[in-house]
Amino acid sequence: FWPDDFAVELAAMALGKPFDKRQASNKDAAVWLGRYVFGKGDVRELKQDGGQLVLLQSGGEPTPVIHAADGRYYLGATLDYLSFKRGSNAKRVMTLHSRLMGDSTGMQ
Repeated sequence: FWPDDFAVELAAMALGKPFDKRQASNKDAAVWLGRYVFGKGDVRELKQDGGQLVLLQSGGEPTPVIHAADGRYYLGATLDYLSFKRGSNAKRVMTLHSRLMGDSTGMQ
């Protein structure tokens, strides 16, 4: 949890557009499970571990992923999140939206 995330959440509430981080069902997430290759060969894997979604990154600890009611997949308690779509070649695409590092995209 980053203190500036709290400030952003308060600002969103003040604007009448709060983040809706209530947990949604993970059953819709099954279609997005798998390994995604990002730039410079960085591999991230979205998987289920004991019913909990987690994101694995090479050499890192698993990060809990919360499928929220607003359709986003939040990384733990932060406001960083994942989004998914099908690419023009029908491959699955994961975008990591990081407030500090910007967006990065990986494909299966």
